[in-house]
Amino acid sequence: MKTYNVEDFTTKIKALNLNWEYKTNGIYKEFILNDFKEALNFMNQVGKAAETENHHPKWTNLYNKVQVYLTTHDFNGITDKDFNLAIKIDQIFSKF
Repeated sequence: MKTYNVEDFTTKIKALNLNWEYKTNGIYKEFILNDFKEALNFMNQVGKAAETENHHPKWTNLYNKVQVYLTTHDFNGITDKDFNLAIKIDQIFSKF
């Protein structure tokens, strides 16, 4: 499986029209929702997508903010698995 360096990441993220940032061999994004209940609902939906993809995020939640970090541990870096889940997470967020 291909891993992406910073330059590859920049090219791929632009091609996919995603607004995620490179962060320590992974990709990162903060999502701001209306309140804790909505943030929890968002996390539950992302959790279902992560289970389907068998690719699980590292994340934190503080009230209405959900910070998501994706990396492929087996490859010690960013792979298409991260981009695929990022796309699904963005699609879920667009419904809020």
